[in-house]
Amino acid sequence: MPQLHHLTLNPSLRRYYAPIEVIHLPTRAAFQTLRSFRLTSITYTLSQSPLPRLLTALSSSMEAVTLGISAFPELVDVIETISSQWSETIQEISLEVLYQPPLLHPHLTLEWSALTPLLACRNLKVLEIDLGNPVELTDSRVSLLAGALPHLRILHIHCTRCLGPSEYIPTATVHSLAVLACLENLTDLSLDVNLGCLSLTSEDIQKAANPRIKQFRSDILGGHSSIEVIKERVRRLFPSLGVVLIVPGGLGPGQFSVEGGEKRKVAAWPAKLLET
Repeated sequence: MPQLHHLTLNPSLRRYYAPIEVIHLPTRAAFQTLRSFRLTSITYTLSQSPLPRLLTALSSSMEAVTLGISAFPELVDVIETISSQWSETIQEISLEVLYQPPLLHPHLTLEWSALTPLLACRNLKVLEIDLGNPVELTDSRVSLLAGALPHLRILHIHCTRCLGPSEYIPTATVHSLAVLACLENLTDLSLDVNLGCLSLTSEDIQKAANPRIKQFRSDILGGHSSIEVIKERVRRLFPSLGVVLIVPGGLGPGQFSVEGGEKRKVAAWPAKLLET
């Protein structure tokens, strides 16, 4: 049998209805050559997610993990498992949280403590965490992230829902972008940043300008600056973006996203735009 290096589980095999005690997982020896693992969706009726236990059965030298996750507690457990098992070898982590916020707590945030185990994964080149909720990121925390993960070329930590300034204002500011500009390999960035802040100055933008960024996205832009002002700020922050688009994200005031990237990729972006 050839050695197994990459594994993507078939979606038809993703449902678990048995008690976790009777889910028979293979031993780590069965996956000793595995380097990447992908499971984009899992549905289970257990009080405890089987994902962390499944991850412990994988190789001790994993380099890439892509997972769909159903809730915040599961995300915390998965991050702890990945960081404790593969801190020396893991290079790519892509996590999509499929969790829908409850009506009584629509803007529940992910605490910073959930992400801190990732700081041990110093060989990370790709870190993607897509959530339905904002993340408690501040300028000082982004600085810790950049200092611990110097090899990042793709960084996505952002809320995939568009929230206006009356709903949520990001605690990360343009100073976070100035810190990330020190990462020499970073070219793709998705981060919720308060680019709508009315007190943002030209000097602040100049200090944070980063011509290495080729792709940028943010769905929560903070303060009450106009669409035109935010678009101009993004152009000055990331002068290598071929196109900058403002995409409507809801019916409320200030509910729009900003996307920037190469001209050849514009066809893949939403067609309904407030400004092109």
